[in-house]
Amino acid sequence: MNDEKNGPGPDEERYDIPSPEPEDGPAPEPGPTPPAEDGPRPAPPPPGQGPAFSGPRPPGPPRPPRGPGRTPPGRRPPPGKGSSPVVWILVILGLFVLAVSILFNVVLLGVIVAQGFPGTGAGNMIEKRVQGKASDKVLLINVSGVISSGQTVLFLPSGDLVQHVKQRLRVAERNKAIKAVILKVDSPGGTVTASDEIFKAVEAFREKTGKPVISLMDSVAASGGYYVSMACDRVVAHRATLTGSIGVIMQFLNYKGLFEEHGLKWITITPENADLKDIGAADQEFTEKDRQVMQSMVEDMYDLFLDRVKAGRPNLSESEILRLADGRPYTGQQALDNGLVDVLGDLDTALQEARKIKPFAEDATVVEYRTITPFSGLFGMTGPSPPGGREALGRLAEGLQERTVPRFYYLYQR
Repeated sequence: MNDEKNGPGPDEERYDIPSPEPEDGPAPEPGPTPPAEDGPRPAPPPPGQGPAFSGPRPPGPPRPPRGPGRTPPGRRPPPGKGSSPVVWILVILGLFVLAVSILFNVVLLGVIVAQGFPGTGAGNMIEKRVQGKASDKVLLINVSGVISSGQTVLFLPSGDLVQHVKQRLRVAERNKAIKAVILKVDSPGGTVTASDEIFKAVEAFREKTGKPVISLMDSVAASGGYYVSMACDRVVAHRATLTGSIGVIMQFLNYKGLFEEHGLKWITITPENADLKDIGAADQEFTEKDRQVMQSMVEDMYDLFLDRVKAGRPNLSESEILRLADGRPYTGQQALDNGLVDVLGDLDTALQEARKIKPFAEDATVVEYRTITPFSGLFGMTGPSPPGGREALGRLAEGLQERTVPRFYYLYQR
């Protein structure tokens, strides 16, 4: 028997020991064992030692041809090949849901930034130049539309007209470059409470800062629009402005006859000592006692309007104010003739009136502060679209509910 050092004998052949299988897959199966020749077989090598002899290698199994798309045996396919379509559908669906969620949260954050977090009254505003180029500035505040409050956007408090005015007055109070404020009023009025809130905000601003505030009446500045103008130092109107309409109005529906015609009845239970708890209820007859109570409230709010006019029109006597305050509207020229406004003119006229009170640069920069959202331009948020379908029915229901609940307005109605 030969040892390793002596090598193979003349009648012996060498066979290589197969290497261990790789971790990533089994090794190809060996081919057929070559037939044994006559003679003694070589002894296996000692443990831990490889063969020390060489010889011709027996033929193995044929290797598969390598080409595009063929993966060598024992290897995993590269990522993206051989994946199930269901997996890709789930991945795309998950990415879509994630994108929608991110977009919704970013839009919601934009609304919060623009309108201010609930209760803070702060907003994100940009300054826009209207005219002029001097360092002295005059803030132009638009009071447009019905004067009211309490609207919402995406479940968050939105900037109503009252807050719109208050926010800008706070900016004018802090900004030393702003020398005066012009209220550009284009409103038929609104609720009594909202109109009075704006009046008090303007009055407080004047007392605290000493900066002049001028009312510039546009197309309509009637009832509540005229009410808020009485808080200003001077009132400028266009010749064709519709103003005045000094008075209070309360309206509500009564469908008692309609209920009776269709056999309907609304059941109301009140304490025995509070028989006026349901005063003005739309399903009950409006009694003379109800009218007297409602009339007293209207008169009280009318007296408040007269007090505001007396404060804003010291040139008019009480009897003259009562004569003019019969609810009728006036043109700008008629208002001037009756002492309800100070002068007819435009924006330049309003600037001149402000300089008479507190001088500032002739070419003062007139600016506006606009509340923006990061996506106002991207999504084309230029204004509300006409209501349709359920939205129109919802607005109709809100209008009917408002008409059935007694409300008081400084509002001009044609």
